[in-house]
Amino acid sequence: MEKEIQQPTLGAAIDLIVSVLKGLDQNAQFTALKASCEYLGIPALGNFKKSETLREMSSGESPLFEVTPEPKIVDIKTLRNQKNPKTVLEMAAIVAFYLAELSPKEDRKTDVTVQDLVKFFKQAGFPLPKRPDAIFGNAKNAGYFEPTSWGRFRLTPVGYNLAAHNLPRSSNEGIPRKERRAPKTKKSNKKK
Repeated sequence: MEKEIQQPTLGAAIDLIVSVLKGLDQNAQFTALKASCEYLGIPALGNFKKSETLREMSSGESPLFEVTPEPKIVDIKTLRNQKNPKTVLEMAAIVAFYLAELSPKEDRKTDVTVQDLVKFFKQAGFPLPKRPDAIFGNAKNAGYFEPTSWGRFRLTPVGYNLAAHNLPRSSNEGIPRKERRAPKTKKSNKKK
């Protein structure tokens, strides 16, 4: 006969947390609470005020967390203006990032198609290339996308980092160019 495991009540959970943290110094308590929140993925709760003691935090005299609002991206055009892509491949990564992370929840998806790129390039006011169907091939070769099924691609970690962290590029940072090869020289058939 199996025992049914019951979920602890809120009060029991708080008592357990307090009893475990009581034996630690303040810095360790702070670290344990912050790491627990990060592990549980509690994004709405911002930074602990490290100067406060646990007793002050739990007494209600002062807030336990500083709430930091999530940045709001209204639409793809706003994101495009914020990220300032210079190439079609950068814009494609931004579209995929927008659809996976920032679009309204009901519209979010990780796999994108050429039709998605065309639609969001237009909405963002970014010029379409002559051959939109070639975007994913070039972006795959650059390491920004990987195929998931026929005609569907998703961002790789490289593409994600480009869109999320590396754009906009600083003014002194250039766009990588293909290495130029030195022209081939003909070997002479002269004998020594």
